[in-house]
Amino acid sequence: MGNKIDYEYAAFEALMDEGRIFADESLSFNDICALIGADAQALEQKIADELGYLGDELLEVYRDKSLL
Repeated sequence: MGNKIDYEYAAFEALMDEGRIFADESLSFNDICALIGADAQALEQKIADELGYLGDELLEVYRDKSLL
């Protein structure tokens, strides 16, 4: 069984990839974390470790790619 941060990371990933939540430009990384009940600082650290981006930076990457 994974730990809480792994669950939060998976929930964030699902919202981004399947839910396309990034398309709502009014939402910040902290807003999305609040929706899934995630600790924003811990999740941001996990994302930085895994992907090399801070939370809002990752949102911008997704948003920029969706324009292609």
